[in-house]
Amino acid sequence: MTATLSVQSILQRFLPDQTLDSHRRKVCARLTACRTDRMGGMEMRCDHCQARSICYFGCRDRHCPQCQGRATEQWSARQRSLLLPVPYFHLVFTLPHTLNGWGGQIHPEVIYRCLFAAAWDTLSQFGRNTRYLSGELGMTAVMHTWGQNLSRHVHVHCLVPGGVLTDTGDWHKTKNDYLFPVRALSRRFGGRMVSLLSTSANADDLRRIIHSGEVD
Repeated sequence: MTATLSVQSILQRFLPDQTLDSHRRKVCARLTACRTDRMGGMEMRCDHCQARSICYFGCRDRHCPQCQGRATEQWSARQRSLLLPVPYFHLVFTLPHTLNGWGGQIHPEVIYRCLFAAAWDTLSQFGRNTRYLSGELGMTAVMHTWGQNLSRHVHVHCLVPGGVLTDTGDWHKTKNDYLFPVRALSRRFGGRMVSLLSTSANADDLRRIIHSGEVD
């Protein structure tokens, strides 16, 4: 019978061959040790039949599907309870791969903040544009730092209701089966991201990055 495939089993098999930085190696070490004797545990014994079982502790790492499965389901249920009875659109804004090094090891808090701000500014401006919806847009956003193949791929998933609140408090729904023109969104997002990075650099928030793109 084929063994159950899981993130833990994959890491146990392939992790020794991978070259990772110290942070990712610590995370992977916790995931591979989760609910094994390496985490420690407690022994339970029946008072009547003396049956014995051992329950190993979880790693409680936020990346661990074994530990965070229930929390994920609870979070999803809370978000679903807040959904409006309207269509929703899924949009993704991606950090250029040339900036992966900056976001991963050099000032990640600044890079990620700029990414969220650029995504929201782009959607908000399009929502208020009289050519499109002319009102206040809503958005729920979640950032992912890895792609499906576990390579570095920083991007923000945005769930956007198909309409806006006007200045008079009325609901104005979308007219089309798409939210906004993709190319126009892309141009606006790229320009806004560059502007925010430039502002951060001028404010000395990116002090470890010199003009050549190397770390000083």
